[in-house]
Amino acid sequence: MFNSPTNSSKSISLIYLILFLGVLTNIGIAGLLIYLSAFHVLFSPIGGTIIFISCFILAFKRCLNIKQVFLIVSYTVALEVVFHTHYLGWDAGYYYYLYALSVVFLLDFSWRISTVIIFNGTMILLTAILAVVYMGEGGAFTITADFTAALNTLNLAVICILILIIMITSSHTNKLKDKALKLANQELEQQNKEILEQRNHLEILLKEVHHRVKNNLQIISSLISLQQNSIKNEQMVSILDESKKRVEAIALIHQNLYNNNTGSEVDFNAYL
Repeated sequence: MFNSPTNSSKSISLIYLILFLGVLTNIGIAGLLIYLSAFHVLFSPIGGTIIFISCFILAFKRCLNIKQVFLIVSYTVALEVVFHTHYLGWDAGYYYYLYALSVVFLLDFSWRISTVIIFNGTMILLTAILAVVYMGEGGAFTITADFTAALNTLNLAVICILILIIMITSSHTNKLKDKALKLANQELEQQNKEILEQRNHLEILLKEVHHRVKNNLQIISSLISLQQNSIKNEQMVSILDESKKRVEAIALIHQNLYNNNTGSEVDFNAYL
């Protein structure tokens, strides 16, 4: 989906959707942190939002390609997950976003194998490190167990909704793309049909031209023969006979050209 010529419009629209959803998610996280009076943690969603908007502008101006934007956004989200897990704890469920990144990443099949291994390996390694360091531990910012559980449920629901929106949008875009390809194929078939009809028409016209040329040469030969019959002078008869033979030689070349598939050359030995 990303940076592929055949899927360019799909890639752009999808990455813009991801950036938009990322900004909305960060706004929600910022609102939550303000509600918790965790103002010192606001740098994470604010910084992430600035990066997302900057990526949108750079992608719009074609300063960054789609793959670069996606990787920048993904690793920005990963850093935010680290910060939020550190301050709010493992049980808050921010590691769900790492799973979401892998799911969205795997929607595309044009990545290089090495990129797939590195990206997903990074997400798995980061999740494992966060689990080892923070699982079972509270965050730097103290919140109640009930609120942590509610936050976990909220993050899980948000991730499910985000993935669902992205997958629906991707599916819809694929359908539009398939429809466009189908229309393009129909137009191409119609053009091929018209070209074939024109070719058949030209072949008919060419056959008609050959037929008329053949008839004209035969008429000329017949006229010369008629003229021979009305002349008593042997020398004139001989001259007309030579002329007739030359016309017949031209007619024979025309016949060989007409019967030749290429219509542009004659086997000289066979002609002689």
